[in-house]
This record gives sequence, structure tokens and C-alpha cells, in this order.
Amino acid sequence: MAVGCAVLVVVFAASVFSYQIVAHSRYKVVGMTDPESGYRIEYTVSSEYRFSRVGWEYDLDQLGIAYSFSRPHPPSAVEWINTHILRKTPPIDAVISPGVPQGGIVQFVLGDMKTTAFKIDEQGYPNLTLPPTANVYLLSKHEVISGCNATWCSYSLAWIPAPQLECYALLVKPKDRRVIYIFETVDDPAKPTGAKSEMMKIKDSIRIVKTR
Repeated sequence: MAVGCAVLVVVFAASVFSYQIVAHSRYKVVGMTDPESGYRIEYTVSSEYRFSRVGWEYDLDQLGIAYSFSRPHPPSAVEWINTHILRKTPPIDAVISPGVPQGGIVQFVLGDMKTTAFKIDEQGYPNLTLPPTANVYLLSKHEVISGCNATWCSYSLAWIPAPQLECYALLVKPKDRRVIYIFETVDDPAKPTGAKSEMMKIKDSIRIVKTR
């Protein structure tokens, strides 16, 4: 009996340890090159997040691809620790955009600027335009990322069923091209899934590369 329990403890610990190693490693994402300007975006993402390509309503421009990053369920041992020791509450089932649940991150490219949802201000910073009757801006901060004007913003959406959730967006615009690289996620500030934190790490890793 003692030997069997010891084996279970070792397997349990090994599962948690392996998961933590993966959780702290990162992989590089290289976006497609815009054929007109020669720009592309590069950044790193935690290995906790699974990469996939999605086609959806914001895929408006000639670059043609949106990237989605989602977190699969952790091993049973880690879920048990989260539930019974760390007392973490499972995330609420809410969706910010098609195919992007709470805890997931999406990155897409807007190039034609025909939509009214995104605008460039007088200083050249990209901004998210929200209908005031349906949404509430919580924060908007201008930054410079990889030599490009960028805006980090958080906001609430009236149509999300859980009012405590916050949406986060990062918009990055090369100075001489009317293209915007956009990241979005949704999270619960009181019981975070880590999506906001991961998007900030992605922000710090972004490089806008001109290939020619």
C-alpha cells in the first residue's frame, strides 16, 4: 500500500512539474508579410496557448488570416490543485468574438480601414471606436511598440452576460502604412484566467519587421 501511494505521489508531482515547465516556455509567431508594404508582425506566446487559424467577420483585408490562441484544459492533477488547494473558480463561459472564449486571445490584421470600429487619431495612434450606448471605455493608453504607435485599451461590452468581465484590446500601427495589428481578449479582473497577463507579455515581445 505504501509503495502504491508513493508511486501515485511521484506521478502526480511529475504531471504538475511537466505542466509548469510547459507553462513557462514560449514560442514565436511570425505573421504573414503584407505584400504592399513588406511589414510583418512577430511576437512570442506562452506554450500554454494552442495556436490555430480562424476565418471570421474581422478578417477584412488582403492579409487574410486571423490567429487564435486558446488554453486547453490542464492535466487532472493540476485541475485538482486549482480546485481544492488554490480554490480557483472555473472561468465563466463568455465569448468576446467568434471563436474566442474568455481566456483566449485573438490576433488579426485590419488593412482596408473601411470599418468604423477602428480609427486613426490626429497624432497617428490607432483607436477603438465603441458605441457609447452599448459599451463603456475603462482605459485607453497610448504607447510606442517596436517604433510604431500603439494603443492599449480595456472596455466592457453590454451584450456579454457576465458584467464583471472586461475586454482588452491592443492596436499597433506602423507609421507609414494604414494597417493595424489587433489583439483582443476577455477576462475577469476578480478571478483572472491569465489572459490579460499573457496579452501584456505578448505586447512586450512584439516586433514589427520591414522585410524590404
